[in-house]
Amino acid sequence: MQLTLTLHPPGGATSLIAVIGGEQIHELEFFYILIPVFSGALILFLIAFIVNNIPKNRAYPESFKNYLKKKYQRYKRRSLKRDKK
Repeated sequence: MQLTLTLHPPGGATSLIAVIGGEQIHELEFFYILIPVFSGALILFLIAFIVNNIPKNRAYPESFKNYLKKKYQRYKRRSLKRDKK
């Protein structure tokens, strides 16, 4: 962040807590990354995934939208083949 002169408060706070945190934080060592940081990022992703996929005109992430299109096309093709028989 210093090199690019950008500001990202959560990123700065996370690294600052790791450096100047109390003994409990220092005892966690590398688990500090897994416990609060990774779990927080995972929770944010799950919330974004659920909320952004509620409306039918949006899909998050884009790869999920492409997956749904392919799956729908396969289903549609199968149903057409069954109707011809």
